[in-house]
Amino acid sequence: MVIERIKLKNFKNFENLDLKLGQMNVIVGANAAGKTNLIQAIKFIRDIQKHGIENAISLQSGMEFLQNFSLKRKEKTIISIDFKLDTQMLVQSTKFNTSIIADFNKISHVIEISVNGNNKYKINYEKIVFHFDLKEIDDTLNEKTKFGRSVLDNKSHFLSKQIISVENNNGKESIETDVNELVTDVVLKNNQKFRISQLLLLSMQPFSFAMMNEFGTESSLIEKMPPKFFDLSNLSIYDFDIKKMKNPASIAAKAELEENGENLAIVMKKIFEDKKKLTQFSNQIKDILPFINDIDTENSYDKSISLKVKEKYNPDTAIPGSLLSDGTVSITAILTALYFEDKSMAIFEEPEHGVHPSLISKLMESFYDASKNKQIIITTHSPEVLKNTVKEDIFLLLRKDNGNASIVKPHKNKMVKSFLKNELGIDQLFIQNLLES
Repeated sequence: MVIERIKLKNFKNFENLDLKLGQMNVIVGANAAGKTNLIQAIKFIRDIQKHGIENAISLQSGMEFLQNFSLKRKEKTIISIDFKLDTQMLVQSTKFNTSIIADFNKISHVIEISVNGNNKYKINYEKIVFHFDLKEIDDTLNEKTKFGRSVLDNKSHFLSKQIISVENNNGKESIETDVNELVTDVVLKNNQKFRISQLLLLSMQPFSFAMMNEFGTESSLIEKMPPKFFDLSNLSIYDFDIKKMKNPASIAAKAELEENGENLAIVMKKIFEDKKKLTQFSNQIKDILPFINDIDTENSYDKSISLKVKEKYNPDTAIPGSLLSDGTVSITAILTALYFEDKSMAIFEEPEHGVHPSLISKLMESFYDASKNKQIIITTHSPEVLKNTVKEDIFLLLRKDNGNASIVKPHKNKMVKSFLKNELGIDQLFIQNLLES
């Protein structure tokens, strides 16, 4: 699952925003331009599913700080996100030793929130649109717990496109399909006609929560959606705290990397227990930091675990985590998040912190390599990061005179194109403040 498009209206310092994302995205801007606010919009939707909308709003310090300061109650706050999916569900079997599956490829979610006279939030409108294809596959393929996209595309028989939407309009719930008939007639790969009941499709897990009719204006549709089907915990927003990562981690900490990295030592211990992962990580860290001879963890008497590193300069002495350089700890955490966390999306807030500029090139190579398997979003104001980013992947956040933010792709600007032809990089334009002008 990745984000294809995000649209914001009256959210923090965004009056209107329409942003299409790719597999690798680097968002650059001056301090207070709105980079973190953009990430907060994604976090807000994730928090709704995880904690409920009331808690999600509270985590944003309330509607007063969630809405645009200049617009506030004049306009409703609207957040719309299109997610690309790769999820399959069994619909029914046929008598020809084949099965009909729903191949979900897109979910669009929009929520519209306002403030009433009692300073309480109100969900005016919310809609989730599911896009999927009905396909026929052999039962032998269906018996496999997992099969890749290429296998599905090559060995499935397309039947029809389907769109089902769930809507909450001022408390009035509804579920609709783009098919007016009670059944969908399809032709199987053996040319036999087959009928699929729309009621059967509506009873599938992604839509069954809407049929229960248990939600109202105080709850969001997305927090009712089954997480097994659509789970935004597959998205991590990393803002590493180098000081906390250097400290020992309690053995009772989570095995999954915390978004501030405070349990890094625990996660590393798990990695080192797997010889294949240990070899992979050792090669990756030495490629960026060749002076590292060995990296390991050690248990402390107070039931905590710490990192320790041996350098080639003094291979017999282990340097404890508390004395490691900021760059070593930061790069360790980034590589862990990129390659050893099972996430479909990973956002990194200013990952260049603590990393020497000479190492950014190698680090960006790792980001691009990892982006083959997960969507990457980076916020930065580092010229060195820009220098090592493909120009098409750069988004520039600008702050207008009224404080509102806009976003552009600088490589499309005529003046920027002229500079690039004369071998002046986007990083140099950013340093000289020419991008914003």
